[in-house]
Amino acid sequence: MTAGSATYTVPADGAGFWVVDTALGSNSGQTVVGTYSTPANGAQLAVTYRATDVAGNVGELQNASIAINTSAPVIESTGSTNVLQPTLRGSAPANSDLAVNVGGATYQVRSNAQGQWFVDTSTLAASSGSFKPVANGSLLITATNSAATTTGSLVIDTLAPSQPQITSSAFTNDTTPVVRGTADAFAIVNVNLAGASYETRANAQGLWQIDTGALSNAAQTVTGSFTVAGNATRTVTVRAADLAGNISTTGSQTLTIHPLGLRQVVQHHVGRLGHRQGTQTHHQGAQQPVQGGHKRRAHALHGLLQLFDHVGKHCRRVDRAVPRIAQGTKHRP
Repeated sequence: MTAGSATYTVPADGAGFWVVDTALGSNSGQTVVGTYSTPANGAQLAVTYRATDVAGNVGELQNASIAINTSAPVIESTGSTNVLQPTLRGSAPANSDLAVNVGGATYQVRSNAQGQWFVDTSTLAASSGSFKPVANGSLLITATNSAATTTGSLVIDTLAPSQPQITSSAFTNDTTPVVRGTADAFAIVNVNLAGASYETRANAQGLWQIDTGALSNAAQTVTGSFTVAGNATRTVTVRAADLAGNISTTGSQTLTIHPLGLRQVVQHHVGRLGHRQGTQTHHQGAQQPVQGGHKRRAHALHGLLQLFDHVGKHCRRVDRAVPRIAQGTKHRP
């Protein structure tokens, strides 16, 4: 036999089998002429061989090619999925054979010319055993070629994540507000608001936020265009996806945007009370006259104006109190 610039002569055993060890020189089991040249990883080793019997008759010369592989296969299908019969994938030397074992089944596959291999557990026939799907558990994967065995695992997760919550205020004077909330840790959160869609990821504590005044960046991906003109009420919808691809139910919030601030909202209610009464008495801060049965509420609203001036434009107590006082209902701070 000739391989790698060396010629080996070996006897066949009683059953007709013979063995050449290219790592060894001449010894009691083989005679070597020349020097074996080690091929590169991934190369094809050309081999020629023929047999000679004890009478000196020479057989026909045969040719063979051996793929040299010193690289262990790589399993790329790790992490998690919500598919019960997943397609596994990985890499190995181009056009090389390997055995993939998963879920109680073994599959014989060959990598393609680009060194990629695939096992579709839903359609590919196993060479031995049978694939047993696992719901909400872990699949152990082994891939073996002529060089080594590689192991990996794939988590099967079919449970939907929790519905994300919006915790930021439902009232703002910011025309490009920041929306904040909570979700499962590391969930991918999608927020839709005023013509734009935002995608961000919750942190380890499950906290997330999107900034409608910012474009796509490391913290968020934006599609569409956020548009709000003047005072407006918009619905915010939010849902989450986990790493396996499961989708939560959708949460929502009605977001009121008043660029002029809460003071103008309070003044609006004072004006409505005065317009209803239709008298000639004007209260400070009101745009319409107020008197009689609505005067107490107008005074209360005026007190809120003073409170608002002291504590700033984001006073949530003002936000809660205004509609109750304007309607004449009892307000509990």
